[in-house]
Amino acid sequence: MDLASFDPRDPAVSRSRRLGLAAAQSYRDEHGHLDVPADYTDPTGYKLGTFITTMRDARRAGRLEADWTAELDALGMIWDKHDAAWRARLAAAADYHRTHGHLAAPATTPIGAWLAEQRHLATKNELVTSSCTVGREASRMAAGLGVHLCRVDVRSAVC
Repeated sequence: MDLASFDPRDPAVSRSRRLGLAAAQSYRDEHGHLDVPADYTDPTGYKLGTFITTMRDARRAGRLEADWTAELDALGMIWDKHDAAWRARLAAAADYHRTHGHLAAPATTPIGAWLAEQRHLATKNELVTSSCTVGREASRMAAGLGVHLCRVDVRSAVC
């Protein structure tokens, strides 16, 4: 669908929109999220992965109307998968910190490996990625969660 030239009142667009939103709702109801694989086709044959990817691309290009964005937001649309994954890992780090009182998670664990990667990127001032502005937000978000992205002496578990 060419979102730059469509008429939202066109019955074909309206039907396509309803199908996409209904499929997204069903997926979210079943899986609890809208982190839909790009190649996902629902049981009815609807290519939901393509629909979601198209909506993300249209929004990124500034071609998605506000009402479409609002409807998808109401379903819990994940507009930037990389940013969502980073925030989920940061929340996991905060949970680890609350539980253990430190961030000296072993590098052999998923959270420990992620923290080590973030510390490495922070030392190189490379926390900003092309898909999000994590670097500019990292300190504020991390501090708000009680997490500090700094070097950790694993033996003493002190930042």
